[in-house]
Amino acid sequence: MKTSPQSFQRETEETVWHTRKQRQETEKDIQLMKNRLKLLKRGDAQLSKRIDETKKKTQSMIDLKMNHHQQIEQKKLNQKNGEAQLKEKQQLNYDQKKQQEEQLEMIKKAMEQIKLEEYKKIKVINKKC
Repeated sequence: MKTSPQSFQRETEETVWHTRKQRQETEKDIQLMKNRLKLLKRGDAQLSKRIDETKKKTQSMIDLKMNHHQQIEQKKLNQKNGEAQLKEKQQLNYDQKKQQEEQLEMIKKAMEQIKLEEYKKIKVINKKC
């Protein structure tokens, strides 16, 4: 079967038209994919930014918590040291008071001894007279 030149030209035009149509649809699909890719990249960038912000906030909270914990530990240590120093001072005061009482007692005994000796001397003198 022979094809006429008109029919051949018509088929060629249809093929060209069909090819152009396919190319246009392909270009449209490519542009849609590019737009979709651009949207995905933008969404990914926003998501990455949110993740970074969340990491920073989390680290900040961890740092605050650690700092607070260290402050509490430091306060406990200071209180413990303060209590130990107070106990030391109380013991020192007690020891000094005890020493003063012992010295006072020794002085009283010495005074009594002196009085007793003076009394004996006076008695001896009175006997001689």
